[in-house]
Amino acid sequence: MAVSFRFKPGAASEDRKTAAHLVLKGAKPQDIDLGQFSGKPDVVDKEKAKLAGFPSDMLMGFRSYDPGSGTSYDLAVMNVGGRLLRVVQRRVEENADKIPEFQTSREIPLPANTVVEVVAAKK
Repeated sequence: MAVSFRFKPGAASEDRKTAAHLVLKGAKPQDIDLGQFSGKPDVVDKEKAKLAGFPSDMLMGFRSYDPGSGTSYDLAVMNVGGRLLRVVQRRVEENADKIPEFQTSREIPLPANTVVEVVAAKK
């Protein structure tokens, strides 16, 4: 199964939002709406993820930053034992003393022993 992010810019406005989707391609294709995020989310690679405290076992992730509020929204996707994809998120305030833990926002069941491959998002 191939997984990727798809980002779709929203209508031009002061609080410009981008719709984020998790796209699954395989025996049962799915397009999962992950929600609206500020600006254009920045996909994080393993190096950026490590520096930003993303889960070490993540498949892929992104960060969205809202300069007006100083808040970033982090999202990561993890493969749990070849049985499901777990989507975790956190909200990080710029002036926070402590970075919050990621919280599970959803779990997507997979057929048994599914091999998951991350592919680049189409532009």
